[in-house]
Amino acid sequence: MKRKKIIVVGAGPKALALAAKNTALERIGIAVPEMLILEKNGIAAHWKGNSGYTNGRLTLGTSPEKDVGFPYQTSMFSHDVNESLNREMFRFSWTQHLISTNRYSDWVDRGRPAPTHKQWADYLCAVAQLFSPSVKIVRAEVTNFSLHDNHVEVKYLDCEKNSQSVIGDGLVLTGPGKQKLSFEVPQDPRVMTLENFWKNLGSFNDTNPIKIAVVGNGENAASMLLALLELGHPGIELDLISPVGMIYSRGESFFENRVYSNPDNANWKDLEQQHRKEFVRRTDLGVFSLAAVQKLNSAVQLKIVQGSVSKVLTHEDRVEIEVDYNNRKQVRRYDKVVLATGFDQAQFLKSFLDQRSQQQLEQRLDIPEILSEPLSMRIGEDLSLQGLTPRLHLPMLSGIRQGPGFANLSCLGTLSDRILSSYIAL
Repeated sequence: MKRKKIIVVGAGPKALALAAKNTALERIGIAVPEMLILEKNGIAAHWKGNSGYTNGRLTLGTSPEKDVGFPYQTSMFSHDVNESLNREMFRFSWTQHLISTNRYSDWVDRGRPAPTHKQWADYLCAVAQLFSPSVKIVRAEVTNFSLHDNHVEVKYLDCEKNSQSVIGDGLVLTGPGKQKLSFEVPQDPRVMTLENFWKNLGSFNDTNPIKIAVVGNGENAASMLLALLELGHPGIELDLISPVGMIYSRGESFFENRVYSNPDNANWKDLEQQHRKEFVRRTDLGVFSLAAVQKLNSAVQLKIVQGSVSKVLTHEDRVEIEVDYNNRKQVRRYDKVVLATGFDQAQFLKSFLDQRSQQQLEQRLDIPEILSEPLSMRIGEDLSLQGLTPRLHLPMLSGIRQGPGFANLSCLGTLSDRILSSYIAL
């Protein structure tokens, strides 16, 4: 029987969790698919602090013990395989990483502190050193992919900018996606986005008074506000432009956290759809962590402005933003503007599809357009779009249907079980 091949775009935690599980299955004697991971910038690049999205010094928002094997409760296979697999996966754990680097007791004695993003990236890179030959990581920039009757073709530029292509039985799209913006962003260094803010944080070190708008109401906005405050700029004024006119903190009780760790144990699928969406809004989207809120509580430089930004205009001496709220518009003036709105996975997907594949996807799924809402409602048990061959796995859009932890770092072990179960015959 021909060995199946899975192509994964991006070499972040989700891809590495898949590769670790593929390696562990192979080590216990299970026939596994080939796995090709295509990564533009390098393993865990977004976490290291040199590729955007973080400066590497921020602390991890989830417990590091929610690592690539967590929650170590594999149930997709036979009892014997599940037990052997959970034991084998511990080789890839955060705890084992600390033990192997002689730092475990020190970490415990310090109260199990959250690692920085850079330290988390170092752990992920160490995980990648343990992969079996069934996994291959290639430095490549994916340009597009097309869906055929029984396979997917992915085209990419290799490290020498030569055009290449590869055929696979399934495709996993990881990474945050494209930033969600409903207006054109001026090409001006005073207007920053999630992609370039961290690379240009040093530009805010100015002795002159400065007024800055941070647009957004989720964890990215919180991280950026904290980073700006930590600069210690004596004349800084910060406005958080929030569409809901408020900062909400994330629910982090046991009852909420367990839904992220294991949606099946928490009976996620028994909840009505409206209650699932309400849960995600309360605990993940548009909320700040409790730690961030505690730090921001004492920030006298921070003010909340209610509204959504519909336009950004730059002038020689200022940046203007048009803010809409309750059918009223106002123009506000700033020295710099930081756009910290969230990501759109559907547009990320659409940017890779050729026109024929876009139409094919819409027809097969019976949707008028490739948008996050209709796509998320069609995510199946293996985190792929139901009714579509070849399989297209979209874990970032699987939260509402399958469980909120699949979109973040909360249950990477279960994520890998779900996806790989479609490619392994036991």
